[in-house]
Amino acid sequence: MITVQKRNGDVVPFQYEKIEQAVVKASAAVAGTSPRAAAATLDPSPVVDAVTDAIRRLTFPVSVETIQDAVERALLAQ
Repeated sequence: MITVQKRNGDVVPFQYEKIEQAVVKASAAVAGTSPRAAAATLDPSPVVDAVTDAIRRLTFPVSVETIQDAVERALLAQ
């Protein structure tokens, strides 16, 4: 199981849905639309899958900052 170390030090299970939400919000911000409109036109699964694959290779728990970096790299690769 993938675990994440939050900024306050808590260690929690990785939540795929949180990455999906972050990708949709980032897409909405770039497009100048609402998250709801972005969600209707965007499939965040490829980005989330790439992030999950990248962090599976790391030592657990993974920091929030490491996940953010992986999301940025996955978004830029698209």
